[in-house]
Amino acid sequence: MSRGSKLDAHAEYILSLVAETPDITLKELKSILSENFGTSVGVGTLWNFFDQRSITFKKKRRTLPNKPAQTS
Repeated sequence: MSRGSKLDAHAEYILSLVAETPDITLKELKSILSENFGTSVGVGTLWNFFDQRSITFKKKRRTLPNKPAQTS
């Protein structure tokens, strides 16, 4: 039997933040939770919170636009 996370009480809020700002980082979430709820969590705790819900994030690298080739 696994015990619950201390983030379970804030699950709806955390998931709404991610929905509103899909590129939010775990570090930013950690800071927001601390400021708004006084909840001190580690990045690993946040990672586990999302992992338990099978939520993954893939960051995309920014690519430079293609330069048009000189034709004449």
